Amino acid sequence: MTALQNRIRRLQERQTDRDNQRVILKSTARSFTGRTQDDALAYISQASAPVPQTYTQNTYSEAERVRNQLEQGLQREGLGVEFEYQGSVTSDTHIRFYSDIDLLTLTTKFTFVKPPLQPTSPYQGNATQDLYDLRLKSVGVLRNAFPAATVDDSGPMCIAISGGSLRRKIEVVPASWLNTAEWNQSGQKMWRGLHVLDAKRFITIANMPFLHNARIDERDVTTRGRFRGLVRLAKSIKYDAEPQVEASSYDLTGLCYALPTSQYASSNGIDDPASLLELVKFANVLIQDPSRRQALRVPNGTRALFGPDGMDVSDLAHWCREAVDLLNDVYAVGHRSGVLHG
Repeated sequence: MTALQNRIRRLQERQTDRDNQRVILKSTARSFTGRTQDDALAYISQASAPVPQTYTQNTYSEAERVRNQLEQGLQREGLGVEFEYQGSVTSDTHIRFYSDIDLLTLTTKFTFVKPPLQPTSPYQGNATQDLYDLRLKSVGVLRNAFPAATVDDSGPMCIAISGGSLRRKIEVVPASWLNTAEWNQSGQKMWRGLHVLDAKRFITIANMPFLHNARIDERDVTTRGRFRGLVRLAKSIKYDAEPQVEASSYDLTGLCYALPTSQYASSNGIDDPASLLELVKFANVLIQDPSRRQALRVPNGTRALFGPDGMDVSDLAHWCREAVDLLNDVYAVGHRSGVLHG
């Protein structure tokens, strides 16, 4: 089996309806013919297209089941909470028909503030301990409410629940709100952040998931829908590689965000392979130029795209090799620009 055939097989596994075991080809994308060039273009087209709304809505419906049980159970424990969602489903960059989703479980007991804001009534309790207690009680509620499901609390930041009557994996994330000066001034959700509990290190970590999504929305509008398509394709290349590319989906989204908008293909639809070619060229520049890498940050600006907490150059090189291999199938005998090399 060729590398392209393996890619197609893994993509189709993500697009299989589990109720009838049928592969669902996205109607807006190209179909496979068995010819290498056609199938490479069809892979790009299928990988770039959004997950059908029915499957996305089912993910939210399953998450609502977990939310309802958590809300009722935590109320019985005397804990006030609010809920939000985060992750690739919320930004429409997910690539699996049965994607998991993060259910943010936010305490109403206190709120962090980001300087220069100052707390008007400083909290006298231990915020980290309170979030840890919220996590422990959430685990108990989930196990009581879904006795046939698997509740995995081994992760540092999330409690994963799956199986039993649930048709999706839901990751429950204990957290608190983080108010910023921009949030206070504008009231726009994009400027409100979170402090997420890391239960292993017993610390909280600030993040801005709604700003991340707002940046994706903005870039997608600027590129006339091509940004989200390129993100989905970049993530598909990661997951369909053998062995799988180690770079995170979050950082691959950041890589696509760093690509100048002028380099997105403008003549065809979101599945134009020219945009992938431009991303590969850009990635090759970053691999060779440390100063260009060091200047890049993730879309919400909270950390560097490359470095100890971000993408590793060797992982980017691995992703590039996989993308080049796919593009060589698109162009049949290899692109003559000199860019497509391993």
